[in-house]
Amino acid sequence: MIAAVLIVTFLFAGLIKLLRPPQLLALGCMGYMEALTDLQASSIGASEVVAALAILIGQAFDLKILTLTAGAGLAALMAAAAGTHLRRREFWMLPVNLLLAGAAVSLALTSISPK
Repeated sequence: MIAAVLIVTFLFAGLIKLLRPPQLLALGCMGYMEALTDLQASSIGASEVVAALAILIGQAFDLKILTLTAGAGLAALMAAAAGTHLRRREFWMLPVNLLLAGAAVSLALTSISPK
């Protein structure tokens, strides 16, 4: 269940960042995007999409190392996002970052735990 939530969340969030210019996203609920270049926004989006696909493939083919790596990568990405939101004083975003980071860490750890 955690894997499915992470896949949908990061696939959607990543595709939005890849398909829309940061200036347009900044007008909505992603104010932090105004500080990013197109390349930076696309890099974040691509990282989110790749991680979501890695979780999907890791879960589908029982590739524990892929699920572990993707979960750890998403946790690191969410830690960086939390830092950005703290710096910009967007405190309302921190629970989302922490929840997603916790879910990613949980997925990573359960992927390597014995059954």
